[in-house]
Amino acid sequence: MKRILLSAVLASASTAVFSSVPDVPPAYRAYLPPEQHVGEVSYIAGGISAQQADAIKRASQDYPLELVFRQTVNGKEKDLYDVPLKITDAGGKVVFDAHSPG
Repeated sequence: MKRILLSAVLASASTAVFSSVPDVPPAYRAYLPPEQHVGEVSYIAGGISAQQADAIKRASQDYPLELVFRQTVNGKEKDLYDVPLKITDAGGKVVFDAHSPG
């Protein structure tokens, strides 16, 4: 099972995991979004609130890939939501096809 993180965060971004992750203190676990699955890929997506962003940051070491969707508009970073994302493996097989949360 592959794991990735999709996040759109204001101050910090990252990843996350279930409450079974020992390195994430219980106070942060309450704010982790649930892990989701698309095919063989397990991921979490979120980070909109400051608490969720902090929780995701604490759990980020447990995911090998982190994606943050932002755009600079008039000199300010703006988080992007509902971004289509397709990931293929080295052979061109689609292993992930979904949208970031909006």
